[in-house]
Amino acid sequence: MTANYKPQGYHRLARVMGGSSELAIFRKFNDLNILSLMSLQAELVELRDEFYSICEDDEKSGQEFDRSFAGLFGSKQSANNFQYEKLVAIREKMKEYSEPNLSFGANGHRRTDRHR
Repeated sequence: MTANYKPQGYHRLARVMGGSSELAIFRKFNDLNILSLMSLQAELVELRDEFYSICEDDEKSGQEFDRSFAGLFGSKQSANNFQYEKLVAIREKMKEYSEPNLSFGANGHRRTDRHR
């Protein structure tokens, strides 16, 4: 940037806001954040139901993954890796769900720094 450059519009606003953190104003989009969390919950419910259905089928076929994580983790290379793969999908979705959810309290209200 040259010394004579005088930014305009959003560039100027960014410079002003960048000069003092008290001047920085950003929308929170709480409604969209909550909608996103709700849709992630729906996806997690579906993943959970699929996982338990797989667990039930595995139990009926004599698999004892419910008694041995070592057995479950060992199944990831086998043809019968459905329970393991679904658990991995659940973990990934839980990470996605937990990150934005950390900023909300149990009552759904957005937490402030003093409540964290």
